[in-house]
Amino acid sequence: MTIERLCSHINSFFETVQRNVLEHQMAVTCELMVHPGYRCQDVGGCGAGPDDFSCSEDREHELAVLNSDKLKEFYLKQHFKLCSKIL
Repeated sequence: MTIERLCSHINSFFETVQRNVLEHQMAVTCELMVHPGYRCQDVGGCGAGPDDFSCSEDREHELAVLNSDKLKEFYLKQHFKLCSKIL
């Protein structure tokens, strides 16, 4: 995951969907599912202890990308409304 690739994929999604949306005046929602956070050491995880991903530095990389000023600027420029839904 890089900021550039993430922005490119989001733009591609909306460009593809936009053709149909304009005809039907529909709102479009795009869900980005990630698991950002800090690496677990010897404890954590979902009940059975930490798995490979929860111990991976990839979680911290996702956190850094999602919190980057560059990504926030992209969202503002594209007029995206961000929200979170907790189930």
